[in-house]
Amino acid sequence: MMALEFLDLNSAHSLKLSENITDIQQRELIVGHIALNVLLALEDLHKFGFCHNDIKPENILINKAGEVKLSDFGTMLELENGDEFLYKNVGTQRFQSPEKTTLNQIKYNTKSDIWSLGITCFELLFGERNIDEISYTINPPILKADKDNLSENCCDFVNQCLCINQFERPAAKQLLTHLWLSDIETVGLNAKWPWLCNIEYNNEDLLFMISALILYYSTKKFNDKNSGSVQRFHRRVSIEHKHKNGGEMFSDEQRIANIAKYACCDKDYVIDRIKVTVSYIKSQLNKTQ
Repeated sequence: MMALEFLDLNSAHSLKLSENITDIQQRELIVGHIALNVLLALEDLHKFGFCHNDIKPENILINKAGEVKLSDFGTMLELENGDEFLYKNVGTQRFQSPEKTTLNQIKYNTKSDIWSLGITCFELLFGERNIDEISYTINPPILKADKDNLSENCCDFVNQCLCINQFERPAAKQLLTHLWLSDIETVGLNAKWPWLCNIEYNNEDLLFMISALILYYSTKKFNDKNSGSVQRFHRRVSIEHKHKNGGEMFSDEQRIANIAKYACCDKDYVIDRIKVTVSYIKSQLNKTQ
C-alpha cells in the first residue's frame, strides 16, 4: 500500500484561471506564486543534473494552503558522465522546447524545462490555445504589458523563458532572481492565493504549536547571527545545528511554514500570532516582578 499526500485543489490546470479569475492582476499574482515554487523545484533538479521533461499545468499540484508541488517524474532524464546535453525526446509535445522539436539532431539540456515553464505560465494566464501541437515553437507568444494588461516584469519573465535560443535562455537559478518573482514574494499569501480565504484558521491548534515553539526556544542557547532566521521575527539563532541523532534541524523559516501548514493559515499570520503571544507572556512576567 502506498500513501500519498492529498492536495485538495488538484492541478494548476484544474483551476481554469482564465475562466474563473476574471481580474488579470489577480491572475498574474496566482501564476507568479505557482511559477516561483516550480522554479525552486527545478533549481534543485537541475543542480543535480536532472531534466524533468514534462513541465505543464497538469503536473503542478496545489492545495488551499498555497503549497505547490511538482509531480510526474516518469519522463525525467539525467545528464550523466559530464554530458552537457540529452538526445532522447520525451514529454508532452505541446510544451516541448524548439530544440526538442527540430528536424535536425535533438539536443537539449535542463533549459528545456524553462521553455515549458514559460508555456505553462502563458496558458495559465490566458487559457489553452486551440492550435497545432508544435505551433508554440514556430511562433512563440510574446507578451506586452499594454496589450496583455500585465506588469512589465511578468511579461519580461515569460518572454525570457520563451527565448528560442537555448544558449541565451536563462537557467532556473538566474530566473529566481527576476524582479517579477521578487515582487511576487513581497505580496502576502492571502492576497495572491484566494482559496486561502476559504480556510478557517484552527486557532486552538495554532496557539498550541506557537506555545510549543516558544518553549522550545526558551531552552536554547543563541548567538547573534541572522543565518536561517525569519526576518521581522527572529534575529537570533540556536547554536545547535543538528539533532542528537545526527539529522539536520529545521530552520526558523521551516518551522514557521510547518505551523502555517498544519494550522491552515499563512506564514504572516503565524508570525503575527507569535508576536502577540510573546507580548502577552512578557506582560504577565512584568506583573509578577
